[in-house]
Amino acid sequence: MKRLLPVILGLVLIGGAAYFFFSQSEPATPQSLLGANPNLYLYTLNGKSSGQLNVTVSFSQASSDQYAIDVAIDLNQDGQITDSEWQIKDAGAHLIQNLKNNFWLTDKAKKLAVDDEVLVKINFKKFNSADAPANLEKRVKVEAFEIGEMFGFDVTSGSEDLKRGIGLPQAIISVAQAEGEEVFRNGNTPDLAQNRMECAAVSAANNLMSLAGENDKFSNLPEFTGDLIEELKTDMKFDNGISLANMVAGKNNFTQRHNLPISTELKLAPTKEDILAALNSGAAVELSFSFVRSASGRNNTGHVVTLVGASQSELFVHDSGTPEGMDTLRMFGTVQTPKNTFINVPYPLWDGVAYIDGIVIQNWTEPKHAQGSYTDDGEQASEVEMLVIDGHYSPKSFFRVANPDNCNASHYHAVASDDTVYGFKDKNSSEIISLKDSNRNSCGFGKVSEVPLEKITITFEQSQELIKYLPTSAVPEKSSGTVKICGLPGGPACPPR
Repeated sequence: MKRLLPVILGLVLIGGAAYFFFSQSEPATPQSLLGANPNLYLYTLNGKSSGQLNVTVSFSQASSDQYAIDVAIDLNQDGQITDSEWQIKDAGAHLIQNLKNNFWLTDKAKKLAVDDEVLVKINFKKFNSADAPANLEKRVKVEAFEIGEMFGFDVTSGSEDLKRGIGLPQAIISVAQAEGEEVFRNGNTPDLAQNRMECAAVSAANNLMSLAGENDKFSNLPEFTGDLIEELKTDMKFDNGISLANMVAGKNNFTQRHNLPISTELKLAPTKEDILAALNSGAAVELSFSFVRSASGRNNTGHVVTLVGASQSELFVHDSGTPEGMDTLRMFGTVQTPKNTFINVPYPLWDGVAYIDGIVIQNWTEPKHAQGSYTDDGEQASEVEMLVIDGHYSPKSFFRVANPDNCNASHYHAVASDDTVYGFKDKNSSEIISLKDSNRNSCGFGKVSEVPLEKITITFEQSQELIKYLPTSAVPEKSSGTVKICGLPGGPACPPR
């Protein structure tokens, strides 16, 4: 964990140079893209097989083309691959980020052991192409990936609001092709590993490193990744895990102390459209899960991963609790509580119900000086959307849009947990004023259709003042009552949202 941040940045630069080199040479083919040395991991619990496997496949260079992959493993170790041993068929392979993809497999009979050498076969092809597929057949040594200590299974008092890790493995969900357009974040996002119950802090560190690197602020971060994670854990009040509310508030404390102009927003019970919109905006996003109703009786818990892409049916993540590489998770139906409807996402290492309870959205707010935006007096400036309330100007990002409910119309409430919004006294002022949302059950700061929205030019001085008042999150409301599942294959349909 104690790695120099500049080393990671150097790897990003080297990767970019390699991409430039390859892009100027012969066109890539499946044979030239598929790495020759896959890794096979066995997830273990206190040294014993969990029955869950992971194959990590690497690629030689980035590509925006569409590829598919098949993976088989010789579970009975007879030296042959039979039809029943192809566990991955026509899965999407994505040649982006760190150029590694993880694929989930199972060993239900728990026949494999660490250090076994097992025959693995991989077919890799390009969609809608006459290029010959690449075929790799190789004996691979099974490596242990211990998850018991990492996720604190021996720690009591678990809660879905506490983000720390996962439970016992379940059977894999069959792979299917993504539906709709796939959206990926344009930045280079690290995929750091976690220690004991650190998933929230590590996922945040991935995105902070990505945003800082993209904006030439790497030097604002602690020198070592381990120090970065420990500092975030302190800010986020780590106590055998981290709550969502503390995660967002702690990240705001960290970014303000390190002079990183990053706004942070927590969106609870997000829809697929919310997730895709965040990615399309260029934001860095953490994805938070609640894990409940474990079949093996484990305590409810939670987990956080770094989101790097999504479609209408799939999520592409960097997960600190799996080997390095991009993991693909599929969205199936919804989970309903008395107050909310959540996206259901079967998580292979949890033997119960898993759903997305929130996303944490980060945006870089400092003016882009390279765009050459200046005021009439020659000051550096940027354009910001502002809500105009009682003549005062507050950034639209400091508000959340609430459903009609008691107001009979979509309306604005504060993002901040104390229901306070900050802004400028007027559009030309750097003086900060505060506005209070006195009643969450009312129309808040006004109906969306009635509150004026202006895009104004603010100076660098004004933007630096606003950074001091970036909102912390709303505290998630605990759900009560029965969790109802709908929209799963073979199950009941979901009512309209």
